[in-house]
Amino acid sequence: MKAGKTQEYRFGLLKEIYSRHIQNGGNSETVEISMRTERLAYRYLAKRGFISCAERKDGLFKVFLLPEGINYIKNAEKD
Repeated sequence: MKAGKTQEYRFGLLKEIYSRHIQNGGNSETVEISMRTERLAYRYLAKRGFISCAERKDGLFKVFLLPEGINYIKNAEKD
């Protein structure tokens, strides 16, 4: 994946998390991360402080959308 495509993928993933956050009203969700690309994207978003991600015993991940991630999406939508 090229740098631009990777950045678009990460942003798209963050937007998906945000839209589910808006629809469900909660700030957390459980996801299955099966692809390496997906795992790297989640890890990157966590390092940037947009999400918090914790692996559960069953191999699924608990993802929390953090205020910084919400602010990032809202600012990006303004542009």
